[in-house]
Amino acid sequence: MVSRHWETVASACGAGPKISYERRVVPTPDGDEIALDFAGGEADKPLLALFHGLEGSSQSNSVRRIAAHFLAEGWSVAAPNFRTCGGRMNLLPRAYHAADESETGWMLRHCEAAFAHCGFYAAGISLGGNALINWAAKCGGENTVRAVATVSAPFNLAASVRAIDGGISRRIYAEHFLKTLREKVLQKQKRFPGLCAGADIRRAKTLAEFDELYTAPVHRFASAAEYWKRGSCEKSLTQTKLPLLCINALNDPLVPAASLPEPPSGNVQFHRPKTGGHAAFLGTPQNWLPKTIANFF
Repeated sequence: MVSRHWETVASACGAGPKISYERRVVPTPDGDEIALDFAGGEADKPLLALFHGLEGSSQSNSVRRIAAHFLAEGWSVAAPNFRTCGGRMNLLPRAYHAADESETGWMLRHCEAAFAHCGFYAAGISLGGNALINWAAKCGGENTVRAVATVSAPFNLAASVRAIDGGISRRIYAEHFLKTLREKVLQKQKRFPGLCAGADIRRAKTLAEFDELYTAPVHRFASAAEYWKRGSCEKSLTQTKLPLLCINALNDPLVPAASLPEPPSGNVQFHRPKTGGHAAFLGTPQNWLPKTIANFF
């Protein structure tokens, strides 16, 4: 059997398809800016808004593999980069987080208004999927998104943080995420003295420590535990009225199978293959993941 760690790492680090994006730097309602990458398709085909995961971007392999399939089918793809992502540091002390459904909604509205299309769909990978589910539950009637798909979304943030911070995963994943997270916060500290304790940020060895030191206080959560509770999308599953497909591999090293919720009835569909790692699915037939999403849409 293919190792879940090997599959996850190989997918993230291997060569992915090249996408020729057009970049638009877009001002936000609160005086910040984000980078929106767009690849145009045929005028009479739909638009897919595609959200990346933690410390990813529009250039993440998982994003590009999905984007390439939809572009080949004539769709247009809009790939927003969360604040601090996509090779640009944002202007404000804040960054991005899984509980920010208003930010997700704003980016979706901008995608919808900026690009011509004959149908609007959204997909999110990992943290981006979590944010989309939260948005669909609370703000899903704000625009004309017809359906949502998520890949490797962490339904219980606390469980996923424990998985990332524990055992071998701490050396493989936690340090990978923390390398760029720490660098970004230390850059921000130079512009915003007193933002957080720089010495503590430098010493942070786990995502739990980072969320306690930066994510929670800067984004107005009382603690990391409160952030994880409010940001976890499991509670949102029964509240969204949009058609929703959630794809999670049972061997995902970042989203433990034990943390996956029971399938709700109605408009939510779960697809849980035995293998696939985290947003990888390398052992499946070629293009299985984007084809599954496209068939659902």
